[in-house]
Amino acid sequence: MGISISPSAPSLRFHTSGNRVTPLADSTVTPNDSSDDIFTQVHQLIAGAERSIQIEMFGFGRQAITDQLIAKAKEGVRVQVVLDPPDEEFEKEKELSAQILRESGVEVLYYPVRPADEERKFAQIDHTKMLIVDGDQAIIGGMNWGSRSHLNRDVNVKVEGPVVDRMEKVFLDSYQRSGGTSPLPIETTPAHPEGNSFVSLATSSDDPSKRQIKAALHHAIRNAHKSVRVEMFFLTDYTIIEALKEAEARGVEVEVLLNPSQIGGYKANETPAAELRAAGCEVKWYQPDPERGGRLHAKMGIFDDHQVILGSANWTGSGLTWNKEANVDIVDSEVASYYAKMFENDFRLGAAEPTYVRGSEG
Repeated sequence: MGISISPSAPSLRFHTSGNRVTPLADSTVTPNDSSDDIFTQVHQLIAGAERSIQIEMFGFGRQAITDQLIAKAKEGVRVQVVLDPPDEEFEKEKELSAQILRESGVEVLYYPVRPADEERKFAQIDHTKMLIVDGDQAIIGGMNWGSRSHLNRDVNVKVEGPVVDRMEKVFLDSYQRSGGTSPLPIETTPAHPEGNSFVSLATSSDDPSKRQIKAALHHAIRNAHKSVRVEMFFLTDYTIIEALKEAEARGVEVEVLLNPSQIGGYKANETPAAELRAAGCEVKWYQPDPERGGRLHAKMGIFDDHQVILGSANWTGSGLTWNKEANVDIVDSEVASYYAKMFENDFRLGAAEPTYVRGSEG
């Protein structure tokens, strides 16, 4: 894959070169080819592990992955898992998976999330979705590993190259904060021989020094010249909404596809949709397949068809400042083209009015 932007450009200041990025999405993108299916690639990556498997995950409950991790641990592969602590009824499967893994000798830790307080209405969550294998390959994005997660429209990427070292450091911090006492060494990952992607890892956290996602989004929106395309589960951060409106006002084509999300009856995306439409942005609502079900769970922006920012973070106040999140900022025209085609198809099938589905997270 390649790009036409000079590595000295300001937008690449925090990006590492020499990375190979493989776009992944749920299997409806290319239904006759599973090469870009998220869980197909997850299983293949785990199967090839020789030394270590490190996982940080919000939703976890897929029996096939649990069984595979136990088998790899029995082979002598070091398996370390950090999970968001289960506190909802729908997360019982995560608690059960953690118990099964622990009973089989796999190290499973719960991230020490912070409770709600006077400043924050909601408790913190560790919303990260990241798999690192042998310290030099990773899969990262928005897809949970729940038993029904595969029904959702979601996006991940497989990454090979130097930026994986940054992911290891983020995992190490989470591992140690969760009480882990046997950290794995981080060895320098060389540039991939087919690595033409510039990639930066951005995070959100209760620690202000670890909040790069919001800044990366503002930078990408502000520097877009032609188009901004957004597929989003929750979009409620007012500063991002204002940035999108300003982009439209200066002649950038802004298209937004939203999931009809609601929490306790609160239809979170309706006011942002109305504001964006009033500013001239084109907004549509994702419509789930009546047979397949699921929802739009992606958190992705495509900028000028050469840059993609995707990951675990919703574009909300909590997602961009409070929750534990991890996104990748990718500058590569071929990766962007893959997701632009996906967006065009999803946007074409979108509706003017929302059809609401039950639940908020998949």
